[in-house]
Amino acid sequence: MTHCALCRDKITQSNDSKEHIIPHAVGGRRKVRGFICRTCNNTSGRQWDAKLAEQYNWFAVTLNIKRESGAPPSQPVRTVSGQGLILHADGTMSPDKPEVQTTGTPAGLQISVKARTMAEAKKILLGIQRKYPNTDINDMLEKMIVETTMPDGPVMTSFEFGGSLAGRSIVKTAVSMAYKMSLPPDRCEFALQYLTDESATPAFSEFFIRDLVQDRPQNHLFHVVSVLGDPITRRLTAYVEYFGLSRFVVHLSLDYLGPAVHKTYSLNPATGEELNIAVDFSLSDEEYRLSKSNDAVPSGSREAAFHYAMPIILRSMYAREDKRVLEQAIDEAFREIGAMPDQELTVEQLMEFSKRLAHKVTPHILRTIRNRPRI
Repeated sequence: MTHCALCRDKITQSNDSKEHIIPHAVGGRRKVRGFICRTCNNTSGRQWDAKLAEQYNWFAVTLNIKRESGAPPSQPVRTVSGQGLILHADGTMSPDKPEVQTTGTPAGLQISVKARTMAEAKKILLGIQRKYPNTDINDMLEKMIVETTMPDGPVMTSFEFGGSLAGRSIVKTAVSMAYKMSLPPDRCEFALQYLTDESATPAFSEFFIRDLVQDRPQNHLFHVVSVLGDPITRRLTAYVEYFGLSRFVVHLSLDYLGPAVHKTYSLNPATGEELNIAVDFSLSDEEYRLSKSNDAVPSGSREAAFHYAMPIILRSMYAREDKRVLEQAIDEAFREIGAMPDQELTVEQLMEFSKRLAHKVTPHILRTIRNRPRI
């Protein structure tokens, strides 16, 4: 019989839970049982993991990460000129709110509606009809035009990683990984003190002194948690990295007397595929001291991590957008010539299809040439 690592209640068949080692919200798949009770799982998920997910949601959306429960929630963003937009996991963007304008004219009431979807437009028009019963919403729906426009300028966003709540999620990930390695939670006494006592010394810190990941992939990002137990140095530590940007050392125990262990779990959040990532976790005494004092971030090291991660993210975004635009243009061109994708086209249909397809994709190609940075 085990006890919950957080509240110490006995874990039974009725209160046991499946705890994701890497939070599900950022794409984690592996789970452990017998680690924390259902109540603590729900509470830490709502507080700690939710904060972590909020901090990384832009990355989750732009990479369209694969989660067991579906796509990540859409992300609010703004352009440099202040236009509010919603970024969706399929790569599209929409205005952050609909616009409704009513103007009195000599001919009567003029109503202008800009909605994000046809369903939203219909809902707005039904509301207008209740207020103005003589409004012909069917006529307005027939006159609705679906338009695709570019944002009014570059899209900007800001990032914040770590902190008390997200930090506890990071530490919980390290403790759950140790538990998966058959190390009982009480071996992680320093980390557990932080998880259960709000006034305790933080058990994690950023680590950018050097790259602990060997042969770091250059074509995709990853999540990784690696736990190393060394009875000679009496250290039980972990390394946690998300999206190539956030890199943390977690101090699980400062007086470890268990067996020598080292195990790593990593995955590609964009696909859910587990990876074989090697972590060189033999911290020198000086590196260990700097991580303990939260002083392991040399000048420019965070920027270097961004220079690694952002080109990978942008390449993925651009490739996905190119694919989406082409597939949409093909579907629309087939529909406009009255043909199906799987049917053989006549010479006339093929020429008309090619003309319509070129007309639809050319603006995207020109925007790409003008605006897309070289990466």
